[in-house]
Amino acid sequence: MSDILRKCGGCGSASSGDLGQVLDKKQNRGYLCRACKEKYAHLLTPESPKRFWMCGECRFRILAGTEIDAAVDPDSLCPNCRTNVNYSLVNLSGDGPVKTDILGHPID
Repeated sequence: MSDILRKCGGCGSASSGDLGQVLDKKQNRGYLCRACKEKYAHLLTPESPKRFWMCGECRFRILAGTEIDAAVDPDSLCPNCRTNVNYSLVNLSGDGPVKTDILGHPID
């Protein structure tokens, strides 16, 4: 799982100098820019029901509850590669794919 796409999982920014790796409550790695790290700090706490999910095609990790996560809803397309996330969404736990889940599809 080392080939995570280096893009902010809150806004989609790809400015590498501004990105930092963060962990959600399930110990899933993802990237957030400085502004999103501050804005969405409450989503990374143990009390938050939110966590990172990933596009199985391009490995872009998006933090649930963020602006970019909400932007996926109208057309169900990954904001990076435009794959239909109804088929490519991977739920994560322990920094790996969830093996069985109603919404998430594991990576082969």
